[in-house]
Amino acid sequence: MVQDSKKRKPQKKAVQKKEPTLVYVGPNITGDLLLNQFSTFRNGLPGHIKEKVESDKNFSRLFIPVEKLAKARDELKKPSSTLGRILKAILQAYTIKKRGTK
Repeated sequence: MVQDSKKRKPQKKAVQKKEPTLVYVGPNITGDLLLNQFSTFRNGLPGHIKEKVESDKNFSRLFIPVEKLAKARDELKKPSSTLGRILKAILQAYTIKKRGTK
């Protein structure tokens, strides 16, 4: 019986990079995006939201790792902070004017 002189190395399983759980800290948005403040996302974002995140830098910054939620909430309370300014811009961009107002 002839033994193979090469030892077989066990194959390594492909390690999947686990995406962090993200929290949306922006305002409630209706319409096609349909997002509520503090919605959480595990294993990535849904396709329609991911497209918006990729095309809008401000919008993308409102999705934060859950570990940073407390700090982000504090920052949102300060209008002059980075997140505060982004929140204001998103509110202006996605606020639907009420019927009868100019």
